[in-house]
Formats: sequence, C-alpha cells, structure tokens
Amino acid sequence: MENDLSPPQRRVLRTVIEQRLGLDIEMRTHVNLLPLIERFADGNPNAFHRQLQTQPDAAPVWQELIRELAIGETYFFRNQAQFRLLRKHIVPNLLRWQRETQTKRLLIWSAGCATGEEAYSLAILFHEMLNDYDPNQVTIIGTDISAAAIETARTGIYRKWSFRHIDGAYTRRYFEQTGDNERQIVPHIREKVIFRRANLLDFSMSHWANLILCRNVLLYFRNEAKQRAEYVLSDAIQSDGWLLLGHAEAIRYQRTVLQPSIYMGAIGYQRGDANQKVQALAAHSPAPVDADVSGSKLGLDLTQSLPSAQNSITLDEAALYRSAVSAFHTEAFDKAENQLARLLQQNPGHLHGRILLAAIFANRGVGEEAQAHVNTALKLDPLAADAHYLRALLYLEDGMADRAEASLRAALYAQTGHPLAAFTLGNLYAQRNQRDRARNLLQQALSAAQALPPEAPISDFNARTASDFVALVSNQLRQSS
Repeated sequence: MENDLSPPQRRVLRTVIEQRLGLDIEMRTHVNLLPLIERFADGNPNAFHRQLQTQPDAAPVWQELIRELAIGETYFFRNQAQFRLLRKHIVPNLLRWQRETQTKRLLIWSAGCATGEEAYSLAILFHEMLNDYDPNQVTIIGTDISAAAIETARTGIYRKWSFRHIDGAYTRRYFEQTGDNERQIVPHIREKVIFRRANLLDFSMSHWANLILCRNVLLYFRNEAKQRAEYVLSDAIQSDGWLLLGHAEAIRYQRTVLQPSIYMGAIGYQRGDANQKVQALAAHSPAPVDADVSGSKLGLDLTQSLPSAQNSITLDEAALYRSAVSAFHTEAFDKAENQLARLLQQNPGHLHGRILLAAIFANRGVGEEAQAHVNTALKLDPLAADAHYLRALLYLEDGMADRAEASLRAALYAQTGHPLAAFTLGNLYAQRNQRDRARNLLQQALSAAQALPPEAPISDFNARTASDFVALVSNQLRQSS
C-alpha cells in the first residue's frame, strides 16, 4: 500500500482488510487508500481504521474499498473446457437426477460472480440444453461482495471485452446493442438469474446447492480465508453435488469431503457422504469474520444424490509439465493451461507449473492473475529467479519501472547471469542512458545464452532458441558500441 502511510498504519489497515475480505493484499499492486482515507476520514488513517472495524461490508466505506481492490477479469463462457464438462456431463446428470427424484428445481450458485458474465453463461447453457426453461425448474443465483458489481450484473450491460471468447452470431442471439461499444443481455435470459450482494466468507447455508462455480476467487485469498471458503463451499453443496473452481485452483483443506475428478480436460469436485463428513470437520473450521450477512439466506435444503464420478488417477507430473511447456512454445495457451491445471490439481506446490501459468496469463494481458501466480511461486521459493523476472515484466507493463528494476535485480541475485533478466535490465539502463551498466548486463546475458545448447529454448516460457537470443544480444551490443 502507499508509501505515505507509516509502516504501523499500513499493517493495521492491511490486517482489518484481509480479515474482512480474505484477500491477500500483497497481490494487489495498485491499491491506493489515500483518497479513500481523505474522503471518509478527513485524511486520518486511524479514524479510517476505526470505520473499517465497526461498519459492515455493505457500508459505503467498505464498498468503495472493495471497488478499489476488485479483480475485474471475467468474460462470457470463460474456460471452454469447463463449459464442455458442464454441457456434456454435469448438466445432463443433474437433469437426469432431477427427473428421477421428481425434484422441483435445481439450485446453481455462481459464487464471487463479479459483474455476472459467469451466471448469465450458465443461464444461456441451460436455456440451450432445455430449449428454454422455467426459473422455478433451474434457479441460478450469483453473489458477490461488491454492490457495484452486482448492480452491473443486474443491468446486464457489457462492453466488447466481455465477449472475446464468443462469436458474433452468438452475441447477436443473446445480446441487444445498446451503444457503440455496449450490449445488453436479452430479457428472457436476464430474468432467469438472481443476483445478491453477499460475502462468501459469511455463508452458513447447508446442503442447498446442486452445482457451485467459484472460479478464480480463492486464488486471491490468504490461506486462512481459503480454509474458511472451502468449508463454506463444501457445506453448501449437496451430497454428490458438484463444485468447479478456477482452472489453476485446487481444494487443499476439504480433500476428504470434495473429491477431484478429471473429465474432458477439466477438473470438477464431487461431494460424497456430505452430512457426516462436513459435520466432523466443522469444529476445526475458522469462525466467520464479523460482517454483514443479510444477503446470505439463499436456497432450499436439497439432499438427494447425483451419480458419483470416477476419481482421478495419479498423473505423471514431469510429462504434464513438458506437455505444457511444448504447448506454450507453440502458443497453444489453452492446451498449456489445461495441462497445468491437471498438474496443479495434483500438486498445488509445483513451482515451475505456477511460473509457467503466470506466463500464460501475462501473455493474455491478464495481469492480476499472472501476479497472483507469481506471488504464489515466490511464497514456495523466494529465490525463484523466473518468478522475479515475470514480476518485473508485469511491473513494466504497468509503467512501474522502479519496481521492475528491483525485481530484475532480485532475479539476478537468485540466479547469477539469468539471461532474460540481465537482458531486460540492460535495456532498462540503456533507456536511461547508463551505457556502461547496460553493456555489462547485456554481456552477462550473452555469456549465459552462449553456455546453453544452441537449439534449446532460452526459457520454459520463451520459445526463442539460445542461438537466436545470442544473435539478438550480439546485435544490440554492436549497436551500442
């Protein structure tokens, strides 16, 4: 957070924010609290801290803070592999179970729905599979802690960025043009989704949801909040119901309750024997933080079962990683991400898998997720040179040259002569007209690349061969002479 706050002030504000929201503030590089402190507490950090302690997260001070912290990366039909899994396996099984048990309705929860693209994607999916449907047959509920995000979701108006993975014909079928760069989801889909503001960490409804999507939410949580959230999700899902997380997320604390299975390139969690197992674990779960829970009473208590899935088998981690690297080098980023999802499901602490996944998101321009994976990698190994290097690239992308320089130095400290870090830092110095320092670093990069086999990639996340890299650096050195 801001340098203008004293270290003790930063610590107390960070603590109260992390306890309430669960977010790991270290993952946020653009948090600017000073305008909020000025607006809500006349510039007094201590008064601002007291407001955060005493007011519910529905209060304006919290909602403005949540807006500042929001991770806005979402779009329609994100993660095609998971939607194939839903279309081909999960939803047909849910509908079959509904018919066989004569259950009146299915309850679907999009947890941490942000501005609603995921929840509406589910509504479109059910609409197509059922040739339209009655909301009393399938109820889709989207929740998010941000009141502003929920209001956007209810309005259903989106810009072009939200449609980047669906074709024009699909967009025209389900959206109406409302402006030069905006479309609104059609009313018959919009009316099928209920949106409510709620804090995931405060839910207490048991065994009510048949299917939960909570994707790329836990990624930004601190470990204590992840543990609480996993308990909330496992408690909410019905026996043998389904949970889908983000592609690179994995259940850590509720593994005896939620069993992973791999289908069609995607990972889903099923719950079995829910009542007995969750009650046994409840005593060990952290208590919920003190916050507004007025939007948490959502569903019905449905306890019927879904046909169980075959559990995943142990996979060859080295083979998965090699396959992901090969896919990355050919720019098959979706395939690489799928392989890494399987790898990280089996081993969430796979350092190089985390780094390569960060590189995938960085290449897509999804900086927040890339930064989250970089931070996870550096928690696994603070001397992971590649992670420091990728962090530097993210800082450069955001125009934070001083932070980038510090990260590049950290990469070179962790691995002397790291070719990409030396090359990038050399260019940074060259831009500042620090020619001697630039030449010294470029020479380091050259020497490191020359020590590699000529046809070897310069990095797992850079397909340029060592010989091509040598030619690039040599040419730059000649031009700087």
